[in-house]
Amino acid sequence: MVNLPGDGFCDQCQNGDESCLKYVFVFQDFLLQIFTVFRILIRPEMFPKDWTVMRLVTNNVIITTVLYLSDALRKNFLNDKFDYKVWDSYFYLSVIFINQPCLQLESFAPSKRKRILEKYGDMRVMMGCEIFSMWQNLGEHKLNFIPAMIGPFLEVTLVPQPDLRNVMIPIFHDMMDWEQRRSGNFKQVEAKLIDKLDSLMSEGKGDETYRELFNSILLKKIERETWRESGISLIATVTRLMERLLDYRDCMKLGEVDGKKIGCTVSLLNFYKTELNKEEMYIRYIHKLYDLHLKAQNYTEASYTLLLYDELLEWSDRPLREFLSYPMQSEWQRKECLHLTIVQNFDRGKCWENGIILCRELADQYESFYDYRNLSKMRMMEASLYDKIMDQQRLEPEFFRVGFYGKKFPFFLRNKEFVCRGHDYERLEAFQQRMLNEFPYAIAMQHVNQPDQTIYQAEAQYLQIYAVTPIPESQDVLQRDGVPDNIKSFYKFNHIWRFRYDRPFHKGTKDKENEFKSLWVERTTLTLVQSLPGISRWFEVDKRELVEVSPLENAIEVIENKNLQLRTLISQCQSRQMQNVNPLTMCLNGVVDAAVNGGLARYQEAFFVKDYVVNHPEDGDKITRLRELMFEQAHILEYGLAVHEKYVPQDMRPLHKKLVDQFHLMKSSLGIQEFPAYVRASPVHFTNGSPRTCRNSVPNIISPEGGRGGVARRR
Repeated sequence: MVNLPGDGFCDQCQNGDESCLKYVFVFQDFLLQIFTVFRILIRPEMFPKDWTVMRLVTNNVIITTVLYLSDALRKNFLNDKFDYKVWDSYFYLSVIFINQPCLQLESFAPSKRKRILEKYGDMRVMMGCEIFSMWQNLGEHKLNFIPAMIGPFLEVTLVPQPDLRNVMIPIFHDMMDWEQRRSGNFKQVEAKLIDKLDSLMSEGKGDETYRELFNSILLKKIERETWRESGISLIATVTRLMERLLDYRDCMKLGEVDGKKIGCTVSLLNFYKTELNKEEMYIRYIHKLYDLHLKAQNYTEASYTLLLYDELLEWSDRPLREFLSYPMQSEWQRKECLHLTIVQNFDRGKCWENGIILCRELADQYESFYDYRNLSKMRMMEASLYDKIMDQQRLEPEFFRVGFYGKKFPFFLRNKEFVCRGHDYERLEAFQQRMLNEFPYAIAMQHVNQPDQTIYQAEAQYLQIYAVTPIPESQDVLQRDGVPDNIKSFYKFNHIWRFRYDRPFHKGTKDKENEFKSLWVERTTLTLVQSLPGISRWFEVDKRELVEVSPLENAIEVIENKNLQLRTLISQCQSRQMQNVNPLTMCLNGVVDAAVNGGLARYQEAFFVKDYVVNHPEDGDKITRLRELMFEQAHILEYGLAVHEKYVPQDMRPLHKKLVDQFHLMKSSLGIQEFPAYVRASPVHFTNGSPRTCRNSVPNIISPEGGRGGVARRR
């Protein structure tokens, strides 16, 4: 073996020979140069792609030399003679060496991999062991490489070689320990791990096995540390981030934009905001989600998504750097640009009420700067949105509850339930088919009962889907007579937190003659983590409440809802909002038919008889309420038939006459001679004056977070 510069110099220096310093500098220069040469030799472009043998021979020479130089490095450049440049160059070379494509044996055919291992062994593991050994010799000098070497070492541990991972992952425990000694925490280690994980995993590195190994090795390492609790927190945070990054990467491999892509992006975005407080990463994923929504033509959701970034900005002159697709500009200019883009998307998504709020905010800004030209444009835009509310028809969306059960679902879906806002014209059957197409290996559950633990723990995918009814928050607007249906429709299906599902059942013995006596309703109310619509078409269920509605309460609700439907249709007919009278005709026919065939009479038999009144004294007020509603329905029907007569076409006159005759039979069966005073007034009128009076009761909040009650937007 040829002696290299530096061999034996350590002993001379210890004996006080100052001439050795000159040779140490020579040796330092020699090491830096040879490490540089080695880095050049392992560049991909150094040899033609098919020169595999040449690359392997070169790598064998390099690792043999590095193993020999390591001893000299420890003897001459440690303790008081520590040289950062030499050690940094050594670690840099080692990391590049391990990550070479030509050494990634997993990508080779089994026969080729076997030949390489027999002749050279796995040179990645050999170099990894040497890195670990050299790292352990550094002592307190390790602090010089924290956090700089966290990223490179993390990249090495992501190589899919179990032995290499087992050797290298414990270095992170060592880094945490030394950083804890220096700073009293390891925030630098955490920050660097998180930043590098996102970029490395997005490049396709890492897998589920790595996540589990990272978690188990480090948890075992910190068992006896005084800082164990904070260490567990860091490891849990990084592990949860890996879960979401792996889900995100897997979903992004798919072709078309679907719910999985959007769902995992939302999950990652929220994680960066709530758990990591990484604003720049949060903003990056806001724009990734925005692009996904635009591609899927989810314009309302795209608006809410971009609003997340908009709300981070103020109306100030603070200069902002060039970022993503934004040029260098003031904060005011960027917020203005965002406002205009969001209004445009709310317009395309027919969510005009939310666009109006942003138009007003922009108009206030223009007015404060006496920018009357732009103020005029903004007022005209706002007026056009009001016109669209009154003139254009909006489809009423359906909502569906979806449960994802079983261990084969991604982490962000696994054993969770969501409520989803369906696409235009999408009904339950079409939605179910779409979900089964997105999850081709899923099994559709045929019941609505909550699954048991065997389903939760199954190595499979189970989908449970059923339609749910939105429970609007803005009841004042919806109950106000005279407000056009075009306006009410927005408040019926927007800013919705709660949804309801009713399952009828019979408690006790079913009365075959009158099933209403024992017809109970099991009502499930689902409360979401955010209101719909929002930054996603679906949000997770935060709370589930289950109550049983008695037969009497159910009867009251049925008649209340039908009375409300009749009022709405009569009002629409009077205000000429209907293209024809058919919807009113069908509703009148359905109610009168049901009443004549014993519908209301069955309620009388069930709840107005002496036995029921005596046995249920606590229901006195409810019985009175049901009686009032039945009289009210009869009065609404009488009024509705009068309106129907006015607008019904000639060819439908015979049907109208039939409805009138049946109505008189219905009144007789109910024993109604004259309506009580409380129902004599016209059932269709402006109870609070003109619709203008309800303006102050309309919610003026469009927070993408869906905050309850709202928080006033910044001015």
